[in-house]
Amino acid sequence: MPHSTPIPETDLIVTRAVDGNPDMYIVDTVTGAVGDRITTDAPGSQYPTLSPDRGSIVYLQGGDKNALHMMAADGSGDRPLLAADADFCPSPQRPAWNPADPTEIAVACRGGDEGNRLVLIGVDGTLRSTINTGLRSFDDPTYSPDGKTLAFWGTQDEGAQGGALYVQPANGSGTPKQITTPGAKANDTDPIWSVDGSSIIFRRATEDGGGGQSAQILQIKADGSGLTPVTDGTAFDQDPTASPDGKQIAFLSNRINAAGNNDAQVWVINLDGTGLRQVGIGKPGNAAGAPEWGRR
Repeated sequence: MPHSTPIPETDLIVTRAVDGNPDMYIVDTVTGAVGDRITTDAPGSQYPTLSPDRGSIVYLQGGDKNALHMMAADGSGDRPLLAADADFCPSPQRPAWNPADPTEIAVACRGGDEGNRLVLIGVDGTLRSTINTGLRSFDDPTYSPDGKTLAFWGTQDEGAQGGALYVQPANGSGTPKQITTPGAKANDTDPIWSVDGSSIIFRRATEDGGGGQSAQILQIKADGSGLTPVTDGTAFDQDPTASPDGKQIAFLSNRINAAGNNDAQVWVINLDGTGLRQVGIGKPGNAAGAPEWGRR
């Protein structure tokens, strides 16, 4: 597995499109500075997931066809994670890395003869097991800190891009338990566990009467109680990622940025909703994929 010196806990990784070219960069969340570019001439947006020790990255490479890649945290050793003939996952989605077992990755796979599947794979790219969710559409798996539970969004609507949030044992021993009810004109996606495992942070998109959409970052306890807002819901906020100390999140948003436009950028906020600030100010380009600060 490609591995390098772990990136500092104050740094995050995000895809930035500069002159229309999307590549992953390291961003310092303290100074807001955009640092090293760690991919070159990528064909589309990337969705990175850091290893538990922050020294390796597995990421979803977008483009004409989705592909999973693995590389060291400094960008070296980039290679496909799955073999070309790995027909158990014809169209992989955003991966999650098991914090309790650094050799295991969860990913939702779409298409193929067996339809949508939630699979556990090794870092060597081999299939370990398949989890039956009983749902027609699902995505965005995320491991609890102890590695025992997966959260994801799901629905019985074929081809949906969001639904309600569910939790399910990571060993597949139980059925999914629904923990959110977004409503008729809303859907939930992008779940991540809090660092202490007590709650799940996620994005809820809501359609207004005129067909427009906004999205808010919310937090809910893992048992489905105690729904609380993190962002104000005045823009389209999505893809939250928690800081390693659990006190803040970074997220993607089209809210008015420092340049005075709605280009997507990465923002940081305290979990209590205070201290909102943009990172990457003054650098060319815009954010073009989900940031990764802590692990999924």
